[in-house]
Amino acid sequence: MKTVQTSPSAPELKRRRTVSTLFSNVASPDKRVLQHHSLPTEIWSLICALLNQHDLTRLARVSSTLLHISRPFLYRNVVLRNDSPSLEYQAAAVRQYASSVLRLTLFTSAWMPRVFNTPEPTTFVDYVLMSELPRLREVVLIGTPFTVEQEQINFVSFLRRLAPQCKSFTYVPHYLTYFPSLNLPIDGLESLSWYTYVAKSPQPQAISLLAASAQTLTSISFPNCPGFAYSMPEFSQDTWGLLFSMRFPRLTSFSLGLMYAQPTLERSQDTTTLLTQFLKDHTSIQDLTLGCSLQFPGLYEGLSGVGDLIQQDFLPNLRSLESHPANITIMLNQNVKSLQSLNKLTILYYCETSDAPLESLFAVMRGSAGFPDVERLSIRFTGDVKFMGVHQITMFECVRRLGACCPSVRSFSGYLGLFVSPTELSETLQYFRLLETIELPWTMLKGNQGVFTPHEDFLPITTACPALSTIIINTPASNHSKFSFERYPDGYLSCIKVSPRS
Repeated sequence: MKTVQTSPSAPELKRRRTVSTLFSNVASPDKRVLQHHSLPTEIWSLICALLNQHDLTRLARVSSTLLHISRPFLYRNVVLRNDSPSLEYQAAAVRQYASSVLRLTLFTSAWMPRVFNTPEPTTFVDYVLMSELPRLREVVLIGTPFTVEQEQINFVSFLRRLAPQCKSFTYVPHYLTYFPSLNLPIDGLESLSWYTYVAKSPQPQAISLLAASAQTLTSISFPNCPGFAYSMPEFSQDTWGLLFSMRFPRLTSFSLGLMYAQPTLERSQDTTTLLTQFLKDHTSIQDLTLGCSLQFPGLYEGLSGVGDLIQQDFLPNLRSLESHPANITIMLNQNVKSLQSLNKLTILYYCETSDAPLESLFAVMRGSAGFPDVERLSIRFTGDVKFMGVHQITMFECVRRLGACCPSVRSFSGYLGLFVSPTELSETLQYFRLLETIELPWTMLKGNQGVFTPHEDFLPITTACPALSTIIINTPASNHSKFSFERYPDGYLSCIKVSPRS
């Protein structure tokens, strides 16, 4: 019996060619790698320059070629620990890629107590190595690598003589480390971030550094870190007044955590007035953060609403504000004009037995011009779990009212308490008609034990916010998930998951 072979029709041939084109790269792993490697090295270098450390590490594992290209970029941020068994090997690797290092972190574990008749430990900082880093821009000290005063003096001298291009300095304390000298006069810095224990005031070393770099600093940050250091002698004086008496002519960013975290620490001076006068004299500030305590209820760092310290021209160049309701209420009451030019607004609030601070903010917002230019809005509610559930309705109401006062919001992030259903979320955010991006924690959407289903959970919010294109879900493991949406003319909505995200 003769078999008759029929030629495929034209539509069938077209379909086969289309399918073949779509899946040729997927079906041939070797070809896919070849296409990646066909890009010039210069193009890959441009790509690597835009990637973070996590993505660079993943890229370097693809092939030996990409490892060779990406390795210099992996050394932009170097961390050296004094207790690392491979410290010598790490230092040798840093020397090999010295021209790539932009940020150097020196992590010092707590020095062991000195024993009688044993030699004193010496610093592990290799100044010869540091002098070989021609592009070093930032130095971070975690703990202190200095055991005697002369080592600290040598470090300051080194930074100014051999690393004049270093413009950023960060200090993070931990339990058993300390500075052997009260002076740390590093000059020429543009950025300072000094983490403080929940203690009475900044360390004298920070004051010394601020004084030395007063004419060049553009960014000053005093975040809080956990721990207590009341027994240290350098914490015996209240230095906030000294800090607020300084002036920084180029300052554009100022961030302040909690100055007095315990009721037992009485303020020795009117720091509220001093802080407000300090801000009033720094008209160039564009980014301002006045944090509240997330560990202790009712303790905030506030502005002074007394007298005429705050007027309409207060902080005329302000573009980003992060603070608690009380400070925002004071500025609205004084008709501060720069609030109408804010691009980013973050509200911090510790839920207590009373919602009085939020209610005061609502009352003032009703008669104000609001925040018409804010495009990035973040709300962070925190507090005791037993209060979070009680105040959740107030949290939703806060977001809704902000929707009326912030008509230009395109990005929203925050934490609105415990489990929030998709319907509640959509009803809360529906007032932000231009919203394009949402960033939320996993536990807020489904609880710790919940099961997340993108299509079911996202449908209400994507319907309520017609411009929404991206949802980012933050997870404890830091491998955050990013969901991108594409809307088609026929009304169909597709969801694409991109994970992890650093």
